[in-house]
Amino acid sequence: MPDAHGRTDPAALILEFAKMGQVDGMRVVLTAATDPAAMMMLKDSTGCTALILAATNGHVDAMSLLLDHPSADAAAMMMLRSDVDEIALMLAARSGHVESMRVLLDHPSADATAMMMCTDDDDDHSATALMAAAQAGHGEAMRVLLNHPSADAAAMMMLTNDDGFTALMLAALAGHVDAMRLLIDHPSADAEAMMMLTTFNYRNALMFAVRDGHVDAMRLLLDHPSANTAVMITHTDDEGDSAVGWAALFDRDEAMRLLLDHPCADLPALMLEAAETGHVDTMRVLLSHPSADTAAMMMRANGSGMTAFMLAAAYSCVRKMRLLLDHPSADAEAMMMHRDSSGETAHMKAAWSGDVDAMRLLLHHPSADPAAMVMNTNSDIP
Repeated sequence: MPDAHGRTDPAALILEFAKMGQVDGMRVVLTAATDPAAMMMLKDSTGCTALILAATNGHVDAMSLLLDHPSADAAAMMMLRSDVDEIALMLAARSGHVESMRVLLDHPSADATAMMMCTDDDDDHSATALMAAAQAGHGEAMRVLLNHPSADAAAMMMLTNDDGFTALMLAALAGHVDAMRLLIDHPSADAEAMMMLTTFNYRNALMFAVRDGHVDAMRLLLDHPSANTAVMITHTDDEGDSAVGWAALFDRDEAMRLLLDHPCADLPALMLEAAETGHVDTMRVLLSHPSADTAAMMMRANGSGMTAFMLAAAYSCVRKMRLLLDHPSADAEAMMMHRDSSGETAHMKAAWSGDVDAMRLLLHHPSADPAAMVMNTNSDIP
């Protein structure tokens, strides 16, 4: 911008010319500069250098002019970060500018491995160039990175950002099926490990595909030859929700059908998880599924001998207890009198937790034998 005397700051000019790819203008400004090396390291209000601006907008000739200038510290320029902590390669990858990426990676002064493994620390952005390309669905940009001679492709695919997201998770979240396939089918990929990785909240790629209803992305993960599908479906996050729980939570009906109709879906196991820490809506969906043996599902016990009803009682969820007791297929008396491996009933679980509402529901239910429940004791209790 011109100042009060109509003069334009050369530093502002080089940045603007680089952004627009005006190579001739850049050459004039650099030639006239008393310190062209310092000028090339200057940043705009967002922390972007001339090189970052040129790379972001795909101006290859402008990038070459900067990197090959006699005064340039090309290695340092390529590692400079913007205000959101990104280097030129990350921004070029996010924009899908493949030729810009090649200019950076193949430059004689480049530390290509360091650039590809470089991470940012900004919460609003992906962490590496590969993650940026995967999140945007730029398959060719991903190939440039993964197949580069200096790439440690296996390590790049397993890297996580500050929230624990991998490139596969980001691609799944955005529904970029081709990008996901490129990752899990890459010769260097440990596909099973990639699909089983979780964020710090214990959420996997399948859950992120479910969240926004990306059913094609789900199919790719569920039906992949390397997938441990049963474990992926039943895996729960830190809030107790499985992929089925996410489908219920976000009203993804098609995603729900795909999960529950899958041959590897263990409906009783999903019921136990939902009863313990998941949502009552997930239990309702499971009970209404056409292939569910609801009576058997409600009496299925976990490794500690606890049924879904007992888990609901132990964790003070009266809504879940009522849903199970009032189901047409329920053997309510058997559910209330069932003992786990420690000899405790649902009534005892509710009593231990001090849940008066749960105890009242049990004692006043039409199928209940209050006297038997009150007198029923666990011999292990002193």
